[in-house]
Amino acid sequence: MGANTGVSVAASKPKVGGGLYQAPLGTPLPTTETTTLNAAFKALGPISQEGIKPSRDTSVEKIKEWDGSTLASLLTDESRAFEVVLYGYFDVEVQQWIYGVSNVTVTAATAAAGTKMAIVDKGGKPDNCVVVIDMRHDKKVHRVVIPNADCVVTDEGQWAGSNLKSYTVTIEAIKDASGNRVYEYLDDGMKTA
Repeated sequence: MGANTGVSVAASKPKVGGGLYQAPLGTPLPTTETTTLNAAFKALGPISQEGIKPSRDTSVEKIKEWDGSTLASLLTDESRAFEVVLYGYFDVEVQQWIYGVSNVTVTAATAAAGTKMAIVDKGGKPDNCVVVIDMRHDKKVHRVVIPNADCVVTDEGQWAGSNLKSYTVTIEAIKDASGNRVYEYLDDGMKTA
């Protein structure tokens, strides 16, 4: 049994250049923590300091025997999701992801005005997509790949001078064709001499 030295623990900060990316469903997946992302992946701008909150929900039905004791516990439902607050309100990639590319018309910046967006809110939710979360802690690296992300905007930040405009998004990990919800890749950063 090894000593508790703290070398196997980590906090999470985004990797340099961004920590949350999305691409259309079917985009080739990265297969390591260092694989360069396909050009289809778009960074989803700054996120809140709370980071990304993972959650697991598992439902079990206990089957009782005649005497009242538990005979078996049957898994009836399970899910895995991630919640994030996106601050990139003026980020074209964020708006196109939230509302759909065809619902966001972008006009490039000119000498008279900055980049403009005209957004049509038709309701609904973002299309299922691939999501990648890239994190680091000192030399440690952690990548989470969600091959079939079902995303829902669950809240919008208050519009006030004391608050940043934002979208709260829940990313539900749906099973892919191989039956997997999430792929995770880690490097503890402890190289040999």
